[in-house]
Amino acid sequence: MKMVLASNNAGKLAELQAMLAPLGFELVRQAELGIGEAD
Repeated sequence: MKMVLASNNAGKLAELQAMLAPLGFELVRQAELGIGEAD
């Protein structure tokens, strides 16, 4: 299952991906989907 991470922080992405991958999740950065930063 893919999940959008509302952050473009590469370190945070790697940390969360390592924790969630064994549970079957794949994280995708919001920028990869063309979603801008929140205000």
